[in-house]
Amino acid sequence: MCRLKENGRKIIREFFTLTRNIEAIWELMLSHGVDGVDMESTGVYWIPVWQILQGYFSLKLINPYFIRQLSGRKTDAKDSE
Repeated sequence: MCRLKENGRKIIREFFTLTRNIEAIWELMLSHGVDGVDMESTGVYWIPVWQILQGYFSLKLINPYFIRQLSGRKTDAKDSE
């Protein structure tokens, strides 16, 4: 899930982990001036995303254990925010 702001309002987009979808995320983030990306390390799904985005963005890999410790109900939308 990719969450950005455009003209002061939030945009939320969901993408699959196929190469063409990851490239679409890359293009969307570049067009919005994104320079840093935080990713939750869930299973092996983060690996192809990391490999394609590295070199273009400052990347951080977040341990999902720490995300679960935050108060409130855990959802992908809240995680992306």
